[in-house]
Amino acid sequence: DALIAAIDLLPTLCRACGIDLKTISPSGPGIDGVDVWTTLIGRKGEAHPRNELLYWHGADGFQAIRVGGWKLFLDRKNAQLPGEGKGPALFNLADEAGELTDLSSRFPDRVRAMQELARKRLAEISEQTIPLGG
Repeated sequence: DALIAAIDLLPTLCRACGIDLKTISPSGPGIDGVDVWTTLIGRKGEAHPRNELLYWHGADGFQAIRVGGWKLFLDRKNAQLPGEGKGPALFNLADEAGELTDLSSRFPDRVRAMQELARKRLAEISEQTIPLGG
């Protein structure tokens, strides 16, 4: 039931194979993924390392952030809600996995905190970006 992403495969498989990522690229960019090995093998008593995740959609780019059981679309049009409206859309996935009830007006502090966290994570990604080509 833990939050895991494809970007977690590299650090997790490296650990499983006994490979230290720092020996591969000691001065290279940071790795976005986290080692989720202990979760995959079912080790009890250790905290799962991923509590948040940014969601991307192809050419449309960044769309949402998940923190624990909450998911925030920064632009509600990406949440595919019926009707019109502007601004973010917030969902409690623990209560409703179908993402049908926007809770952004009931939890404005959570919306602001998640927006700020998304901006921070996107800035970190931008700082680590390596241009393609040359």
